[in-house]
Amino acid sequence: MSLLVIETGDASAASANSYVTVAELTTFVNLYGLTIPAATLASTTMMEQAILRGMAYVESEFDFKGEKMSYDDPLEWPRYGIYEDDSIDPSLDLLWYQEIPKGLKNAVCRAAYEESVDPGVLQANLVSNIKSERVDVIATEYFSSTPSRTVYRVIEGFLRGLLRNANMANVKRT
Repeated sequence: MSLLVIETGDASAASANSYVTVAELTTFVNLYGLTIPAATLASTTMMEQAILRGMAYVESEFDFKGEKMSYDDPLEWPRYGIYEDDSIDPSLDLLWYQEIPKGLKNAVCRAAYEESVDPGVLQANLVSNIKSERVDVIATEYFSSTPSRTVYRVIEGFLRGLLRNANMANVKRT
C-alpha cells in the first residue's frame, strides 16, 4: 500500500500528502544525473518516505504567493491569485488555478533527493545560540556567532516566481 496520496490540482484528494510520485522522483534524479543510495532506490517505502520528508520541508519552509483554493486542503497547492508577471492586474490571466506548477514539483523532487541521501537533513532543528543564562540580576551570554543553517539554493531556484516576497504585504479586498 502506497504512503503517498497525490494532489493533482483539483483539490479532490482530502488526504493528499504529495505533489510527486516515486516515478516522477526517479525521472527527476535521472534527468539531473543525481544518485539515490541503492538501498533507498530498492525500497518503494523508503522512496515514499523521502518524498514525504521533502514535502514537509517545502510545505513548511516557504511562503507561497496567492491563496489556497480551500483552507480545508491539507497542502498549500492548488492556489489562486497568482498573476503572470507579479503585477496585480485583473486583466492578466491567473496562473496555476488548478495545476501543480512544474517548479514546485521539481523543488519537492530535489528536497526528496536530499532526504534520500541523508535522511533528516532538511528537518534539522535550529539550535539556540544562548551560551549561558543567569536569573538573578538577569544576564544572558550568547555564542559569538549564530548557528549555521544550510540554504538549499537549488530548491529555492525551482520555486522562483512562486514565492511571496518577504517585503510584500498580502492585501485583500473585502
